[in-house]
Amino acid sequence: MAYIAPSTRSAGALITAAIWNQDVVNNPIALYAGAMSIASQGANDVIYASSGTQLARSANIQFDGTNFIIGGYSRATTTFGSVTTNAGGAAIVATEFRGFANATHGACIAGFGTTNDYAIFNKSIVLVANVPTGTTNFNIVGALSKGSGAFLIDHPLDRLAQTIDLYHSFIEGPRYDLLYRGMAQVQSEATISIDEVARLTPGTFVALTRDPQVWAQHEAGEPVRAQVQDGIVHLMVRTPGCVSWLVIAERRDAFILASKLVDVTGRLVPEQPKPVGQSIRHRERLDTLKMP
Repeated sequence: MAYIAPSTRSAGALITAAIWNQDVVNNPIALYAGAMSIASQGANDVIYASSGTQLARSANIQFDGTNFIIGGYSRATTTFGSVTTNAGGAAIVATEFRGFANATHGACIAGFGTTNDYAIFNKSIVLVANVPTGTTNFNIVGALSKGSGAFLIDHPLDRLAQTIDLYHSFIEGPRYDLLYRGMAQVQSEATISIDEVARLTPGTFVALTRDPQVWAQHEAGEPVRAQVQDGIVHLMVRTPGCVSWLVIAERRDAFILASKLVDVTGRLVPEQPKPVGQSIRHRERLDTLKMP
């Protein structure tokens, strides 16, 4: 028995037995049996409070007793992850968004819309489809692991920008290294603040890094002596000229030290055991993944 919205009657109108049974008798029975006072509800629709006194239904989010179905895409309730608002209170809004989670991968994203909204997740993420092109921002609180990666931009030459894309691969290695570089005219000695060259607040380099190393090269191939200490690069030359320098240092900030991928000293452990039940994740997906 379904709930039927009561009919409106004018004063003095005749109330028949059929009207009385529908409005007064059957509706309370239907409500007691589980029907809701919402017109045109469909099977599996999710009911929510649309105000302090009213209910409404959503056909985009459904529950069939076993699975949640969002926008037509279903994942079992035992593996469905929660989706919340971001820190600013704005809800995640995206067409063709569908997500799920499991013990192996954490939160999984199967697609985004074309808006500039972004989602923040605290668990590992597996992308099973391309994040849309455009100006979409994608922020992750935690570590991002990937099979490969590159930047993708319009070609910087105007004559090629309409027809050619430019890719550069990420620079990767078994350490959380940061690179700082610059050039200086040196007469005999020079001191250079890495923070100043990198446009950082004084003290940032020292707080952010450890174990810095420096390399230097004289434009004329003359000998150069270089040292880096407390965020300062010291250069000494016999022949005045332009000196190029490069500093590589390892991150030691709180995010790195709290990562599950580092050892007790805060250094990356490159070889990690697979989770129980984890198959070879990348090779088996090469046939289905369309890399950008």
